[in-house]
Amino acid sequence: MAWYAPSARAVADQSVKTDRELPVVWAVAKGSALNKCILAPAALLASATVPVLITPPLMLSGAYLCFEGFENIAALFHAKEDKEARHRRQVAANKEPNVDMVAFEKAKIKGAITTEFVLSA
Repeated sequence: MAWYAPSARAVADQSVKTDRELPVVWAVAKGSALNKCILAPAALLASATVPVLITPPLMLSGAYLCFEGFENIAALFHAKEDKEARHRRQVAANKEPNVDMVAFEKAKIKGAITTEFVLSA
């Protein structure tokens, strides 16, 4: 299985309609740029003034990534029927014109931006 960036992962599992892929990726890119605008000055300021402040965020980021990794490994042991049923529901929701996919997309976007923020910290 190929590795995807968080922004691509939001659209790679067919849970986002094809005509909405670019807006979703654009929203993730904007969130990522905002993360960089926050993190870069904060990191420079912290390293210039109090270098001791660098280690705790790195430790928290590492702990969060360990949690995400454990969550992915635990998902491998869940019943395959659950994953298949979830995938069928997502594909069916894509085909329904009256289903509001904006809320679903926003959740995907928020998750991708949060993961990117932690990876950038």
